[in-house]
Amino acid sequence: MKKLMEQLFARQKAELDEEIRKRAEPAGRPAPAAAAPEAKQKEEFEAKRRAELEAKQKAERQAQAAHKPAPPLQVAAAKPSALAAAPVSPLPQPGDTWTYQRTDLKKQEVHEFKVDVKFSSESGVVDGTPRRSDDQWAWSPGAQIVGSRGLAVLSPYLFVLGKHAPGKQWKNVQYRRYCAGSGPQDCEFDARYIGRERVTVPAGTFDAHKVEITENLYENVGGKHWHNYRRLVTLWYADEAKRFVKATRRSVSTSRSRGDFAHDLDFELLAYKLN
Repeated sequence: MKKLMEQLFARQKAELDEEIRKRAEPAGRPAPAAAAPEAKQKEEFEAKRRAELEAKQKAERQAQAAHKPAPPLQVAAAKPSALAAAPVSPLPQPGDTWTYQRTDLKKQEVHEFKVDVKFSSESGVVDGTPRRSDDQWAWSPGAQIVGSRGLAVLSPYLFVLGKHAPGKQWKNVQYRRYCAGSGPQDCEFDARYIGRERVTVPAGTFDAHKVEITENLYENVGGKHWHNYRRLVTLWYADEAKRFVKATRRSVSTSRSRGDFAHDLDFELLAYKLN
């Protein structure tokens, strides 16, 4: 499984590098209010992010080593069952499952789907659709966006694989499986950690981390006009559930009507099982 995770990371990095290269090529789109960085700036940004991540992981390992608990006292008469149980890991474990309900508010359509964990470690989590090897994704620490069932998902294990303070912002978040269309397109994502908020879903009531994503899509229509669409995605992550428990997608503004882009969506956690 570790080899599978490495292969997924390598494949996703290659795909991401290719998308960055394509987005760096001039497409004729008028510059938005906040222009996207050049390829060199993106490379520097990625290098800086990797260096910060490595430094953070090193600091966490040192902190864990400094506070490593002393081995339990060996008592001849004690039975193994009398020893203290090992602490529960904050990381998801292979076999953990989450069942969600997706609601299209415009079409009034509702359906359920499941996600389970294939592999988990401090370096990342591999998850996907149960019993399907062709629908898996490797999530590393840090912010990344993947399109899933019409939702721009910002790292579903964001608060499991790292610690973040309210007010933290992520600019120009890299994305995959999104912005697919028939004509030239470009997407931009900015995210912000709002703070903690109590949220209730069918799976229960949780003290959750609230994150908002501003999503901009620029699309060339007929090779003549660029249109801008803006949506707001909100996600609530719960430490108890080890994943996001609720998400909403709302259209903010559009320069024209564009199919399902204007559809508002709700996602709620129906049930979960942690090992």
